[in-house]
Amino acid sequence: MTAPESQQKLTQAERVAKSDENMLQVANELILAIGTEKTTLKEVGERAGYSRGLASARFGSKEELFKRILIEHRKLWYGYLQETDGKSGIDAIRTRVDAVEHIIINEADNVKVMYTLWFDSLGHPSVLSDELVRYNTESQQGLTKIVEEGVRRGDFPADIDIPQFVIDYYSRIYGLIYQWLVTPEVVDIKKSLSSLKRYCEYVLVKNVAA
Repeated sequence: MTAPESQQKLTQAERVAKSDENMLQVANELILAIGTEKTTLKEVGERAGYSRGLASARFGSKEELFKRILIEHRKLWYGYLQETDGKSGIDAIRTRVDAVEHIIINEADNVKVMYTLWFDSLGHPSVLSDELVRYNTESQQGLTKIVEEGVRRGDFPADIDIPQFVIDYYSRIYGLIYQWLVTPEVVDIKKSLSSLKRYCEYVLVKNVAA
């Protein structure tokens, strides 16, 4: 199957970008349908409407294809995090939790693919596990910066254990998403994230308010 005729008028760079986009979308669909192990570059290329070798030529290996998916998902996530721009203190924390809710609700399949790739990468060194470490580190640093700034401004108690709070926060996020992936029918995302906001308020604000 050849690329759609509508692509024939595009520039070379535009065709490359479009074909990448199409193949990444197909890869996402295959991961959700049959898992990472059964997803192949050959099938990604063919299902996207291109030659069987294009995905291999473009991405090199399945691991590099998955890495590209994670990079694109990370861009999407940081787009949602822009909701926190200009906010500080507990408002920034609440908005950060809201961003998690919005991406899960609005981009459910993207989140499922991202965490499926991450969970599959655990237990063995790989490009994907390196990406997971990088993303986790960046996320922790972002939250740490918000809390440190809150302490400096007097919004949060000076004696808070910031590293432990950050670990607790992400343990709740990752644990929630894991349960949502396994048993989505019993997980209420809005309710669970509302509970997380109350936890953050309790830990970060109670001593200052007192």
